[in-house]
Amino acid sequence: MKRFIAIIAITATFGMTAAMAQDSRCDAITGKVTDVLTKGGGVSVKFSSRTISGNRAVHEMQGNIRIKGEKFVLLSDAMDMGYDGQTAWSYIKGSGEVNLSEPAEEELATLNPYILLSNYKRMYKAEYKGKKNGYETITLIPLSDAADIKGATVTVDAGSGFPTLLETVNRDASKTVISISDFESAVKNDDSIFAFSESNYPDIEIIDLR
Repeated sequence: MKRFIAIIAITATFGMTAAMAQDSRCDAITGKVTDVLTKGGGVSVKFSSRTISGNRAVHEMQGNIRIKGEKFVLLSDAMDMGYDGQTAWSYIKGSGEVNLSEPAEEELATLNPYILLSNYKRMYKAEYKGKKNGYETITLIPLSDAADIKGATVTVDAGSGFPTLLETVNRDASKTVISISDFESAVKNDDSIFAFSESNYPDIEIIDLR
């Protein structure tokens, strides 16, 4: 689950560096995306993902993620997850339980692109791959050998700053492809939607790890 959320976080895009010119270009792209993420009440993203191991799909998911600063909520056909600024919660459908925790900043950086963007130079190196047909591409590699994501390619709409496609190579050599079908900025995300509500999960056991 954390691997998938880390991938969703990267989907909102990044910038990294190999040389000063690339660093400047990646910073410009990152800054534009950060503006998109923080404009108004935040963003709402519809996505679909497909993880491939060998020649077969091993996991597919469709859903929506809303982001407002460091807060987020992800609702999909496989899991629900959110963070209200203090408490993180997660529910894998069919598991019969919701987990509550207070994640450290490092963990949050893998869950929310807003936090990740402000710390990306400590966590990744990247290379600007150029612009084609109105889209810009960045490749990135984590600085830590322990990272779940071993490499990624991010594609961004050069005009709007919206991420459109992410392909990652995972620790187990599987590949995950995430496509963005809809990206809305300046969405009015009320703070209440990010907090865990017991009424939304009746008869589900709550495991408090705080």
